[in-house]
Amino acid sequence: MKVLIVDDNIAIQEIVSEILSAENYETLAVGNAKDALDYVRSFRPELVLLDINLPDMDGWSILRRLK
Repeated sequence: MKVLIVDDNIAIQEIVSEILSAENYETLAVGNAKDALDYVRSFRPELVLLDINLPDMDGWSILRRLK
């Protein structure tokens, strides 16, 4: 399963990615909304773990765009 991790905190990105990778999930971590929206098209995740407070756009706006 592919999981996109969207969080501007690098430590959180690394921890979540490490935990999921140990369980054989394929992960990609990004730190802003622009990258998240770009990588959804190419990475095609089955799950997105999304921080609500991002520097360039709030998580609710990203969620609306992903729908």
